[in-house]
Amino acid sequence: MSPHKHDSNNFQYLEVSRVHSQSEGVQLTEAQKSSGQIVDFADSISNCSHHGCSVLLHRGRAGAQVLPVGEHKSNNQQSKMVVWTDFERTTIQDIFSKIDYAVVGQAAFSRCLTVYPWTQRYFGQFGNLYNAAAIASNPKVAAHGKVIMEALEKAVKDMDNIKATYAELSALHSEKLQVDPDNFMLLGDCLTIVVASQLGKNFTAEVHAAFQKFLAVVVSSLRRQYY
Repeated sequence: MSPHKHDSNNFQYLEVSRVHSQSEGVQLTEAQKSSGQIVDFADSISNCSHHGCSVLLHRGRAGAQVLPVGEHKSNNQQSKMVVWTDFERTTIQDIFSKIDYAVVGQAAFSRCLTVYPWTQRYFGQFGNLYNAAAIASNPKVAAHGKVIMEALEKAVKDMDNIKATYAELSALHSEKLQVDPDNFMLLGDCLTIVVASQLGKNFTAEVHAAFQKFLAVVVSSLRRQYY
């Protein structure tokens, strides 16, 4: 084999290696860029509260949607925690106008204490909570159930400022009472069941979705002081 031919082969090998290395470098750069974007995105979420970012996770019939309020063009809409449709507003107001706060409040709160017995630890002063019958007949449970419904009514009356409405309650439950924030969701689930039984066939899928959205906003507001 001649020296010139050997050098030519080496040159071709080096050229191919160089191109291959450049290609790998480009791919690596793109991968690093993508990874960086993912890290930046995750970091923006984790630091959301530091930048005043307001995000609503709405679990509707079409699936979960994350709606950053900051993307709305209207300045008025930017100040709102969530945008309500006319149907949702009317539906929520209609539900609360039809139900008996004393009956629904007692039933929902009793169900929560019975189905999720660990929630009872915050109500030791209520006396006998030993079984479902005792809970259902406990006057303090009944009274507190009505208080819960009256607190929800405040949100119904000002659906565009639910976050501000529950600012003090959120601080009270997190700082003084130290209530597990997951209990808000458990109580909301029990309330949904009771309201559905009260409304019967009128509790359609659309009504259910509107009511769940309302409760999700309430729970989010109550949990706000925990973070």
